[in-house]
Amino acid sequence: MPARHVGLTLHYGFVPRMMDAATRTIDVTRHRVMATHCALSGTVATVAAGLGLVAAHPSGHLPAGIGWVLGGGAAAFFLVCGLGGLASAGPRWLLRWPLPCLLAALVLAWAAPHLGGMWLVVGVTITLTAAVVSETYRARRPIPV
Repeated sequence: MPARHVGLTLHYGFVPRMMDAATRTIDVTRHRVMATHCALSGTVATVAAGLGLVAAHPSGHLPAGIGWVLGGGAAAFFLVCGLGGLASAGPRWLLRWPLPCLLAALVLAWAAPHLGGMWLVVGVTITLTAAVVSETYRARRPIPV
C-alpha cells in the first residue's frame, strides 16, 4: 500500500507528505519522527477532548475555554503538520494549507463563545477537511525529482 493511502491514522498523523516526500528528499531521524508522532497524537487528543466538551454543552453559548480547547487543538495540529512538512516542501507550501488552516482554527477558537457548539464543530470539520483535500490533491500530482 503506497504511503499516501494511509489516511486518517496516527502513523505520523494524516499528512502524506511526512510519510512519502520526506523520506525521499531528506533524511528524517527517528527522534524527529517520534517527536512529530507524539506531538500529532497530543493535538488529536486535544481536538477529541474539545469535541467531548462541546458535546457536554450542546446548546447555547460555549465558555471561551472550550472553544480554545477545540480550536486551539486544531491550530496546534496545523502548526505541527506545517513544521513537519516544511523541510521537505519548503516555505511556499505553508501558504497552501497549513498556515491558512492554522489561522482559521485560531479565529474559530476566538469566536467560539459567539458561534455556539454546533457551528464551532462545523467550522473545525471544514478546516480539517480542507487540509485533507488540499494535501490529497497535491499528492496526486507527480513530485518533481
